[in-house]
Amino acid sequence: MRRVPRRFWFWLRLAVGVGVLFWLFSAFDWPTLRQQIVRMDWRWGLLCLATPLLGILLSTRKWQGVLRCLGIERGYHTLLRFYWSGAFYNNVLPGSIGGDVVRIGGLKATGVALLPATLAVLLDRITGLWVGMLIGLGACLWPSDLPHREWLGFAFGGMVVGGVLAVWLLPQLRHLVPQRWQRYGELATLLRDRRWLPTLGMAVLFQSLVVLHLWVALHAFQSPVSLLACAIYAQALVVITLLPISLNGIGVRETALVVLLASNQVAPEVAALAGSTIYLTGVLSSVPGGLWVRG
Repeated sequence: MRRVPRRFWFWLRLAVGVGVLFWLFSAFDWPTLRQQIVRMDWRWGLLCLATPLLGILLSTRKWQGVLRCLGIERGYHTLLRFYWSGAFYNNVLPGSIGGDVVRIGGLKATGVALLPATLAVLLDRITGLWVGMLIGLGACLWPSDLPHREWLGFAFGGMVVGGVLAVWLLPQLRHLVPQRWQRYGELATLLRDRRWLPTLGMAVLFQSLVVLHLWVALHAFQSPVSLLACAIYAQALVVITLLPISLNGIGVRETALVVLLASNQVAPEVAALAGSTIYLTGVLSSVPGGLWVRG
């Protein structure tokens, strides 16, 4: 059977994202939408841009910690270039060369073998996602009457418990799985080491910035929502945008925010604009990584 080209999936996901975004914004009241854009507080907008920039700096430090746990020492400046370049490819040129591929290739260029380079990027991803789900679960467990709290709490809890069980069980079952999967048992064994605690601490700081990004974006449109609510909904956005529905979560991000924030007295126009602002500031923050590559 002939394999479907990757380019087909790229254009399909882009078409889905643009189509959903067009459908969503066409349903809005355009005078209200225009008024919200004009009323945007650009001081909060600049802070919204600074948040992912700080996130890139923190994420690079976290990645450096992951490498150290694997016995690999590389300078922060070198890793920042790889990480920022990867962010550029993820955000500005999605579907061409993945950001993870850029990071792995950068490590290989400095003499790191393919397997540890891949493990370093994979571990960085996994620990960040798990900590994000833990923050979301903690926010859901905090007593409140926030909408969608219960079912999102179950979803976050399932992923947190699943991660813990994987770390505990995979090393025990390593001999029962095919050889190509056994490296993940080794990965789980590595995560049991207490040397990971500082790296997990950096992951907490980064995921806190993910929460702050949503909080700041809503403030930019004069629609403040509590940090507790943002801790829940921002982590839900992370999961939703990871689904292979649209390119980089375009359209899906905005639609999800409209649904999640509807019961928080946030106008749908504001929720969608906040989602687009989160995406656009993330794109702008990664542009220096592309310039760094060219330089």
